[in-house]
Amino acid sequence: MLRIFKSNGMQILPSLIDFGAFYPTGSGGGSGRTSILTSQRQIYLDSMLKPMLAVSQEKGLEDTVFAWEVVNEPMWKYRGTPDTPTHGFDRLRHDTRDHEQLHR
Repeated sequence: MLRIFKSNGMQILPSLIDFGAFYPTGSGGGSGRTSILTSQRQIYLDSMLKPMLAVSQEKGLEDTVFAWEVVNEPMWKYRGTPDTPTHGFDRLRHDTRDHEQLHR
């Protein structure tokens, strides 16, 4: 796959973990995968991460990976409770406003 991107002059930004992995089991696609950070961490590192890193460092492919994203869209992990369903998103918006005010 990296060779196809390279031959078309493209760079990629692979995500190592999908944000949905941290949702409770049964919450939707990819949920319930927190074990990749705990009991199955070594399996994940050996069977997924290390091979991806090795391929991306092959001669001629070094520039194809622009950057590695640890978790895609981490802001989606902000979830409220039944009492405050949007609490996490409200906090995210608040953090964003603070950031914007600092950089005017």
